[in-house]
Amino acid sequence: MLDLCKSVAEGVGEAVAPLVGKGDEDGLDAAAERAAFEILKNSGISMLLVSEESGVTLLGDEPEYICVLDPLDGTYNAAMGIPVYAVSIAFSRYREGALLGDLEYAYVENLYTRESYAAVKGGGAEKKGTLIAPSEEHDIARGTYCVYLYGAQLRELAPALERFKKIRILGCASLELCLVAEGVYDGLIDLRGCLRNVDIAAGKLIVEEAGGKVTGHRGTALDVGIEKVNTLSLVVGGNDYILRELTRLLG
Repeated sequence: MLDLCKSVAEGVGEAVAPLVGKGDEDGLDAAAERAAFEILKNSGISMLLVSEESGVTLLGDEPEYICVLDPLDGTYNAAMGIPVYAVSIAFSRYREGALLGDLEYAYVENLYTRESYAAVKGGGAEKKGTLIAPSEEHDIARGTYCVYLYGAQLRELAPALERFKKIRILGCASLELCLVAEGVYDGLIDLRGCLRNVDIAAGKLIVEEAGGKVTGHRGTALDVGIEKVNTLSLVVGGNDYILRELTRLLG
């Protein structure tokens, strides 16, 4: 399945390259989705495809897999020529009521740098074929965090923000989860309730296989379905200690 993911990333990269930096977000999304759909359809694998742009599509007859796809995460970045935009794709075996925790294969590729992250459930996480691991930092004030602020309740975030010295927001959640997985970020917070499962499906598995922790708001289990596009909030820690501190500060 990872070979199929790589083929999708290659096809999407080729399709969007002529549009990067030209300000056409709609054109980029359409080109990315067309390219991804064509490759997945021609793979010969029956699947329920859940995509950010077009929702749910059945490819084939009886689905063997569920594919959770964001053909272009960070569309605005790509439109403006900011080099942080990615393909995010994850697969689980098909079952009714499937959840994020059922995902077995995950792949995220930065389409500008062509750096890729991948994970297979139970097999660890890799960047460009090399195993990665998250941060071991235990001092929350020394870490670097991604915190999505626009549309968030700043009063709720304030106790955590007061402790942080370094905050970064890149506008590409799939890649930012991978930065937690490899220890560049120590944690990630998005409490807006508008983050989509297609945005974070692959990144979640990559973080967890690397050894990090991914939860919902206030540390709750992220039992979100993957048979359609759903929205959620997210708290991520590179290790247990950081996650506990984040959830404590967030109340």
